[in-house]
Amino acid sequence: MSRMPHTTKEIKSEMEQKADKFYHKAMEMFTHNVEKQDVQKESADSGPDDFEEHTIVDHIDFDSGVNSDEEIISGMAELDEYEDHQESDELDELDEVDDYDEIDELDELDGLLNQKDVAAGFDSADDILENKSVTFTLFFSADKMNAYIRAQDYKYGSDADNRVPSNVIYELLKEKGVVYGIDDAGIVEYCTGKKLYKDFQVATGTRPQKGEDGSVEYLFSIEPNHGPKEKDDGTVDYKELDLIHNVNSGDILCRVTPPTNGTDGMDVLGGKVNATPGKPAAVSYGKGVRVSEDGLEYIAIDNGMVELNNGTVEVKEVYTVNGDVGPATGNIRFNGSVVVKGSVLSDFAIYANGDIIINGYVEASILNTTGDIIIKNGISGMKKGLLKADGSVTVRFAEMARIVAGGNFYCDYCINCDVRVGDSIIGKGKRASLLGGNYIAGTKIDVNVIGSGLNIPMDVQIIPNWQEIRNFKSKPEERIRENKELMSQFEKSFTNLKHKYSHLDLEINRAARKNSMDTQEVIDAKQKKVVLLMKQKSNIKRQMAEIDERRDKINRMIACEGCMVIGRKTVHISVRITIGNAMLWVNDPMDHQTFTENNGIIEAHSITPGSI
Repeated sequence: MSRMPHTTKEIKSEMEQKADKFYHKAMEMFTHNVEKQDVQKESADSGPDDFEEHTIVDHIDFDSGVNSDEEIISGMAELDEYEDHQESDELDELDEVDDYDEIDELDELDGLLNQKDVAAGFDSADDILENKSVTFTLFFSADKMNAYIRAQDYKYGSDADNRVPSNVIYELLKEKGVVYGIDDAGIVEYCTGKKLYKDFQVATGTRPQKGEDGSVEYLFSIEPNHGPKEKDDGTVDYKELDLIHNVNSGDILCRVTPPTNGTDGMDVLGGKVNATPGKPAAVSYGKGVRVSEDGLEYIAIDNGMVELNNGTVEVKEVYTVNGDVGPATGNIRFNGSVVVKGSVLSDFAIYANGDIIINGYVEASILNTTGDIIIKNGISGMKKGLLKADGSVTVRFAEMARIVAGGNFYCDYCINCDVRVGDSIIGKGKRASLLGGNYIAGTKIDVNVIGSGLNIPMDVQIIPNWQEIRNFKSKPEERIRENKELMSQFEKSFTNLKHKYSHLDLEINRAARKNSMDTQEVIDAKQKKVVLLMKQKSNIKRQMAEIDERRDKINRMIACEGCMVIGRKTVHISVRITIGNAMLWVNDPMDHQTFTENNGIIEAHSITPGSI
C-alpha cells in the first residue's frame, strides 16, 4: 500500500532514508574508486591528488539522480536546509496554535494511536512501513448502518506477519466519512493481521426503534365467564353466571394508550435515521357511550349493560333473555330493564334497576326491581315467590305469592296472596277478584269480588303510609292495639318532657340572674350551670320532636280521608275490612258496596252508577 507522508515526523523520516541511501551509495562508489586508484598507482605510480579526487567523483553514478560530489554536497545542504525549514515551520505551526487544548488533544490522540500500535504488536514506525503491501477497502451496507473493511494483498501462511498499524484503518475511516459506531477494540484486534482473510465490520450504526402502537384497556371483561361461581365454603352456585356487566352513568368503560414516536437512529456516517411512529388504537363506540375531551377515555352515558359487540362498545339499557330464566342463564342482575321472552323458573331471581317484563310465567322465584314488574301471565309463588317493585306490579293472576309495590297492583285475580302496596289494588279483567289472603293498600282497593263462597277468612285493609312504620304489623288487631298503646305512651312521655322543659326555663332564669355581691367564682359557676341547663333543654326539645314525629306517623296512618274499599259485585262473608284503626267483619254477603271510615267506624254505601 502506498501512502504519501504528511506529518513532519514522516517527512523527516523519509528524507533521512534518502540521505542514508545516498550516503551508502556514495561510500560504495568511493571504496570502489580507492581500490581502482591503488591499482593504477601500483601500475603507474604517478598523478596529483586533485586529479584523483576528480576522477573518483566523475565515476559516481547514482540512481537518485545525483551525479557529482557538488550535487551530493548540494543535496546534503538542501537536506539540512529542508530540515531547518521543517523545524522552523513546525515551530511556527505550533506557535500558530492558540488553543493549547487542541495540542493536548493531538498529543492524546497520538499517544492513543501509539498505544494501539503497541497493543497490535508494533514496536516502531519501521514496522508500519514494512507492512505497506497490504491494502484495505472500505464498503457499506445498503442502509449505511454497517461499514466493513476488506484486506487485500496480505501474506498467507501460518507464520505470515500481516500486522498493520491501526492508524491506517482510522485514516481510511476518516477518508470515507465514517464517524459513528466505530469498533475501536475490534480495530486493535484486526490490526494484528490474524483475521485479514475475512471482512471486518468496523462500524455499526444505531437502528431506529419503532414506536409502540396504541392500545385499549377494557375495564370490563370482554370474555365473560359463563361458569358457575364457587363460594367461599367450596360449594358451587349454579345460579350466578355473570352474564351481564352492569355499569352506571359516568363509569369509565375503557382507556386508550396513545402510540409512541419511537427513537431515532444514526448511521455510521453520522446521519440521523428517523424512527417510525406507532399506530393509534382504534375504538368504536355506540349508543350509551361518550368520549372524553382528550379522547383517551370512553364513558357510559346511561345505566345499563356494557357490551363489546363486533368491536363496538355499547351500553344497553335493556337486557333481553330470549328464553327462560333458569339454569342456562342463572340469576339475572342488571343495572337496567330486563325483558324475558320465556318464563322464570323456580328458585331463580331477577334483580334489575329498571322494569322487569316477563312474557311467560313466574314460578317460585324472586323479582326485585326499582321500576315496574309486568307479568303477562301470572305467578304461582308456592309461598316462596316474591314480586317487589318500587313502581307498580301488573299480573294476570297471582297464587300464593308475596307482592310488595310502591305504586299500584293490578291483577285479574289473586288467590291466597300477601299483597302490600303504597297506593291501590285494582282489579282488571273479567274476574277482578281477591280470593283469600291479606291485602293492604295505601288509598284504595277496587275489585269486583272480595272473598269466596267458601267463606274463607281474609283481610282487606287501607293503611295510609304504612311503609313509614317500622316493624309494621299486618294483622289489624295487633297493629291497632299497638298503635293505641304507643299513642298513650307518647302522650305521657310528651307531657313529662314538657314539664321538664318548663322547669328548666325557670332554672335557667334563676341561674342567669346576677347579684351585685357575686364574686367572680360565683359568676363562673352560674355561667357553667346555665350552659348545662341549656344543653338539657336542647335534649328534651329533641326528644319531644321525635315523639311528635312518631305520633304524627301514627295519626297519618289512621287518617283515612278519601280512602275506600270497593266491592263492585260481591263482598263475601268472613271478609274483614280495616280502614285506619276501624274494622268491620262482613257477616252477610254485600253487593255493590263502598266502604269508608268515619270517626273510627266503617260505613257501607251502595254503589250508584257514576258515583265512583
